[in-house]
Amino acid sequence: ADNSPAEILVDDQDKARVLPRGNWKTVKGGAYGPTALEAQPGSDASLRFTPAAIEKGTYDVYVYFSVLPGVSDQVNIRISDGREVTLHTIRKADIIIEGQTRGKWHLLGPAAVKKGGVPYVEYTTEGANGRIIADAVIWKAKM
Repeated sequence: ADNSPAEILVDDQDKARVLPRGNWKTVKGGAYGPTALEAQPGSDASLRFTPAAIEKGTYDVYVYFSVLPGVSDQVNIRISDGREVTLHTIRKADIIIEGQTRGKWHLLGPAAVKKGGVPYVEYTTEGANGRIIADAVIWKAKM
């Protein structure tokens, strides 16, 4: 062990940890792993990523943001620490892709998980003007 902070990854393929509402379809390519999930603007859809057992503490929350053709100029994502919900907006113009990839890990911010809390990250189609791509979420414990 190198004493680095623990990371909890939830990928779109984890059906026990990813809860869709509305119409989401699987897309391949340009994702973390082989697939991501996609919803269209105006479809009133959301997709919730919930980690398995998570200990109380403060976590940096990251999402894998894919810049694929037709992706929305902004994506609204809710973070819950298990009690409070905050809204974060990612602007496509703020995502700088380096190298030969089509996406990158983007820090949404911290979440202070309380004992017994059930945190989540939820993508929505609210305010979207293009495709919403939901792929993977990491909760990284802060030391």
